[in-house]
Amino acid sequence: MNLTEEMTVFQNTLLTDDPLVLKSRGVSLAQAAGDLVLLLNRRFVITTSWFWKQVFECTTRPVDLQEIVEVLMGVRPSSREQLRRSADKLYSEMMEIVAASGVSLEARDLIV
Repeated sequence: MNLTEEMTVFQNTLLTDDPLVLKSRGVSLAQAAGDLVLLLNRRFVITTSWFWKQVFECTTRPVDLQEIVEVLMGVRPSSREQLRRSADKLYSEMMEIVAASGVSLEARDLIV
């Protein structure tokens, strides 16, 4: 799943302490969450300039999604710790929404 992969990359980036890469990974994580919100709401974007407008209009999404996205994308000034907390909150809230929808994003019989 793209959201899980983006979250893992974001967490790895926290170890590098590179603010530019951290912000870019925050944008990628926010984008993946937006894609998942649209999927869960069975919507698609006709034009990319409306992407966030349509995501924020969806009914099935974290209540504070816009605030979290603004932190992750650098629209709101934030510390490294605030970025980390926002990423963790976004990921956990999205996973709760997915679980509540009855959709399984992971195979039950994972063979590694």
